[in-house]
Order: sequence, then structure tokens, then C-alpha cells
Amino acid sequence: MKATTATRSGLGLLGSLLLVAGLTAAVPRVADRDVQAIADGFAGRRLVALESIIHAEPPDNLGGGFLADQIKALALLRQAELTGDHTHVPEANELLLRFCRQLEQPNWWGRINHGGGLFAMRALITYGNRPDLLFPATVAKLRDGREPDGRVIPGQSLRHFLPETCFNRHIRIGLYTWPKPFEGAVGYTENHRLQYMVHALLLCQIYGDETYTPPDGPPAPLRSKQPGQRDFYGYWRQAFYEYLIGYRKPQIPIEPWQFEEFRHFDWGVTEKDGATYLHVFLGDFWFLRDLSDDPVLRTYCEMFIDLLLADYAEEAIRGVYAGAHENSEKHTNRLPGLMHIFNHLLFDDLPYVPAGHEYYEWGAWSYLSLLTTEYHPGHPDFPKVLIDLAVNKPREGYLVREAIAETRDGLPGKPKATWVMPDHALGFGIKSWNGWGYHAGGAYVATPGAKLGDVGLAVIPFGLSDNNQFDLKYSLICPMQSVVGRGAAITQNGVDQLPSKIWIKDGFTEDFQSFPPWLFFSARSSIGREVYLAIRPVLGGWQADTPRQPGTTILQFRVAPGERLPELAHSKVPAEGLGRIIRFEQASDFLVWEMADSDRFTSFDDFKRSVVAASLSVDAESVSYTSTAGEKLRFDRYDFRRHSVDGRVIDYDEYRYVIHNPWVTWRQGAKRARIERGARAAEYDFNPDDSGIFVDRMPAKTVRQ
Repeated sequence: MKATTATRSGLGLLGSLLLVAGLTAAVPRVADRDVQAIADGFAGRRLVALESIIHAEPPDNLGGGFLADQIKALALLRQAELTGDHTHVPEANELLLRFCRQLEQPNWWGRINHGGGLFAMRALITYGNRPDLLFPATVAKLRDGREPDGRVIPGQSLRHFLPETCFNRHIRIGLYTWPKPFEGAVGYTENHRLQYMVHALLLCQIYGDETYTPPDGPPAPLRSKQPGQRDFYGYWRQAFYEYLIGYRKPQIPIEPWQFEEFRHFDWGVTEKDGATYLHVFLGDFWFLRDLSDDPVLRTYCEMFIDLLLADYAEEAIRGVYAGAHENSEKHTNRLPGLMHIFNHLLFDDLPYVPAGHEYYEWGAWSYLSLLTTEYHPGHPDFPKVLIDLAVNKPREGYLVREAIAETRDGLPGKPKATWVMPDHALGFGIKSWNGWGYHAGGAYVATPGAKLGDVGLAVIPFGLSDNNQFDLKYSLICPMQSVVGRGAAITQNGVDQLPSKIWIKDGFTEDFQSFPPWLFFSARSSIGREVYLAIRPVLGGWQADTPRQPGTTILQFRVAPGERLPELAHSKVPAEGLGRIIRFEQASDFLVWEMADSDRFTSFDDFKRSVVAASLSVDAESVSYTSTAGEKLRFDRYDFRRHSVDGRVIDYDEYRYVIHNPWVTWRQGAKRARIERGARAAEYDFNPDDSGIFVDRMPAKTVRQ
């Protein structure tokens, strides 16, 4: 290959750096937000949210009224509990009765792994002893299927979910046949398995005085009071601990970097930071934290809630969820992901107030968990340092470096790096995948918006998919490599496999003509400054591509005969997902990225001139770029272990963290985590007695407010 070189003079570089230093020193800092005021405001935001849910017209995407009835009923009961106004309590009870009478009808959302009866179980356990809120007739129907006329229809009660949690040959659930649920089963990702565990543990709690006869053995108590007796509660309780401590899931051995095991104490929840699934995990853990009568299990769940929120907060910029993430098939257009409700309620950092219909969504039990729990920012054990981490980003920025699990060659799996600023971020997978649900990262700008689809701008790389829609879960998968520094990066999608593309959300000011093949972008951020972005293909040019039009059905899930197919399962190109696609002419081209703002540059033109003058060199061994901040990135074309920043080869040991930024440290394998910022802190120890035994051993959590 022919080598090309472009350089800038040393005097030019020195002048630019002096200008940057002078501008940075002169810019006034944005005052930090009042963390205590945000915490105190939770109660008001919660009441507004409940009112909005109650008066919203639910979208027709939840299998008719199956989930919508549960959501509204729970919101009505919680509102009555908080305000003392019981006007709508009869309506809530009627909705729960209607939910029960639908249970025997096939329904996509009736599956346990899609939420099943989670809302109704929360209503029964929380309000079952409050006849002023949950009427005795409603309790009888939820628990046993008893109608007001005395007829008992067990299938029209929460008993409907018992058979599947006691025996299921397809996914290998069985007290006598499979010692561990799901062992060797194909399918059912982490969040689906967790939803089974939540259902099973709470069902055993509700029906604990009964026995059940499974197809694979003699009758067994759902929850025995005799020490040592085998029961279903013990089966699922052990499964939950196994899930946290030593969970394994078979993986397709594509290459050594494809990790093969998850140990959540050591590696964190691997879908934990996905824009589509993070809220679901939070909801599941919140259910057990609130409703389980096992104090040890409750404490574990509370600790995981805190740590998952810390993982989200570090890359949340005023409602936009930045950086590379796991399972994020809905990240295509909704830059806040499905965490927007949590962002608003917990951190008050979303630029708009979510409408009631936004709570009627996949995983909505998580939203209702937050609205009905007592564990919220006003609770003495809720770490306010999480709010500080989410809303008060330092003007000078910081780097997030993390990984998931461990690979077969002993390296950290799917390492990622994100450079985070108060109103923009640049982050990618360092050695990961792009496609099949993996969101590879990109450049993000926090911008104002009046509704969910308006919030944030982004430019995101992806490989060729059969639907020409970026980051679609079922698109073709390709390797992803990058070198990430302080506001600059070099990335590559695939290795001579697929054309590289970028998706550009509409809303940027663009200049693609002044300095080809450079692509320049500018946008006004939420804090009022201009944010600038530059992208350049290294080996070839680019051309505009054509995205699918809004409303086009690009994928349809299979649904069992007789079940309702929800609108959500159609995977349509959404109206708010409007954007452009650029296709790069050289297959698997390298892309140079740089991101900055008006604190450093006097104008968009000033930024463009500085970037074009920066040093970019290409030879047979590597691609190197020296950013306008003076940092040199080197991408080795043959060995990712030789990538470097400022002459220092990347040390992948620095990525052996579940969460890692200047204030949060959770190192893989440590079984300990710490969050500390100023006077506020929280510490977590999963193994306080150093015994290595976790079942029935109380973990330790300390909070400094």
C-alpha cells in the first residue's frame, strides 16, 4: 500500500496549544447543581409522574390491556397511598381484576421473561394487608382466582405463573431434573433469567404454605419451614446466588476475545450498561430489594442497584447516554436509551418532563418499582454521591475505562473507553463488536429537547446491515477496534469485511465541502456552548447513503400462534430517528475523530483549521494522529496490543474494571467497590469476612452523605 503523510509545523502546534490554554483559563465554570435539592425534589417529581401515568392514553404496544392495566392500577394505588385521596382506588381494583381474567389468553407480554405478573405481584405483596387500597375480593382473585360469586379459576390468578417456574423442559427448570435452572439451556439472556428468578422467589413467598407436584418428581413444598427440606424457594434462592457469584452462559467461540463466562460479583452484569436493558435489571433488583423477606438477598439487591446507577451516571450527559454499550438495539434513535425515566426521577437531569405514555414501555416494571419503592434519593441509605456523579461533570472532562468479563486468553473482555465532558462525549469499544445488539459507541452532544426523540445529537459508526439501519440488534456483526484519548480517537470497523458507515442524527450544522475528506459538525449544547466534531476516513473517500424511511418495517419477531404481536416487536424506523448515513468508499477504513468545544476554540472555522493542520500519518504499520490538544494516538494495523497514546502502549490491565472513573472503582475480581466524591462516599464489600462464602452471608454497605 502506498504510504501518505500530512504534517503540521512545530510552531503551529505550539501556537494552537498556547491559544487553547489561554481560552480554557478565561472560561467561567458552570456552577455545580445542588445535590440535596435534587434529592428533595424526588417526591414532587414522583407525584407528577404518577398523575401523568394515570391520565395518559396507553399506547397499543403492550398486548392490549395486559400490561397497561397493571401499570395504571399500581400507579393509582401508589397515588392514593401518598396523597390519601382514595377516589380512584375502585378503578385500580377493577383493572387488576380485568388483568386476572386475561391471564389464560395467549399473550406476548404474558410470558414471564417479558414481565408477566410483576406489577400485580408488587400490588399484592405491598398492599395485600391494606384493604382500604387493595380490596379483599381483589386479593382473593390475584392470589387464588376467586370470583365475587365464589367460583375459583386458578388459571386466572398469579398461580398461572407457578407451573413455568416449577418445571419447564424447554429452558431446563426442574427441582429434580436440573439442579440449576437453565443449565445447558439455549437462549434466554441475563435479564430474562433474572425475571424468572424474581417471579419464582416472590411466588414462593406468596404461596409458601403450599406444595406443588412437578412432572419430574414427588410433591415438594414451595417454601418449607423445616430446616434442610428440599423446596422450590431454596432451589431459586440458590439459583439467584449462583447467578450473582458463578453464572456461566455458553458463547459462540468466534475468536479468543469472545468471553465465555459471567461472574457478576467479579465482572458486573454484562448487559448492565445496555441502553435497552439497564432499566430492566434495576427494576428486577428493586423488586427483590423491596419485596423479598430475606434480609441478605435484599442487601445484595440494594448494592447492585447503587452500582448499576453509578455505571449509568458516569456516561450520562444531561439525558444523553454516551459510549459503547451492550445489548442496545433501541439506542438507534433514543439517545437517552430507556433510562430516561430514571434520569428524570432520580437526577432531574433530563431536558424535558416525560409524558405519561412513556411509562408504558418494555420493562415498565422498573419505572413502577422506582415510583412505588421507599428506596429513593430521600432514603438515608441511598447514596447522594450518585446524583453528584450524574449531574456535576467537571469542565475539564474525564476518561472512563472498563471491560466486561474476561476472555479465554486472559485479557479483559470487550474493553471500552469514553471521554466525558459536561455536554459531550466521545467513546468506543477498544476491542469489541459492532452489531448484533452491541452499540459500538460514537460522538454525542447533549442538546435541549421537548420530547424524547429530540434529546441529544450523535454520530455513530456501524457496519453494513441488511436493512441499512445502524445498530439494529439483528444486523451483521463485525469486529471493532479503537484508540481513544482526550477528545480524539481512531477507529476501525471490521478487517476488510464490511464497508464502514456512520449514522448522523439530524440537527447538526455540517460542513463537508471545505476540507475534503474531512466531515465537520457543530451544535449548540444544553449548557450554551458550541460543540465541534471532525471525522475523516484515512484511506479513501466517502459518499452519501440512503437510510430507510420512517415507518418502514425492517424486522419482525416470530410470535407463537395465537399470541398478540405488539407494535413494539415490529422494529420500525421511528419518525424521531431521522438522520443521514455516510458510507466510506474503502472497506474497513480507519476513521479519525476529534471533538472539542467553544471553550477551546474561538469559532467553528478556528476548529476546522486546527484539525486540518494537525498531524496525520499513515504507513504500512500504523495510522497516527496528533490531536489539537497535542495528544498522539497510534493505531497499529496488525496488533491491537501495540496501540498507543503519547508513545505509551495501551495497558489492558487498566481496563480490568467493572466501573472505573476518577470517583468510582470496582475492579474485576475484587468483590469490593467504592464511590467517593468530596464529602460524599459509598463503599460495598461482597465478602466482608474474607470467607469466600456468600450464601447467607450479609454483605457490607456504608454510606457517607
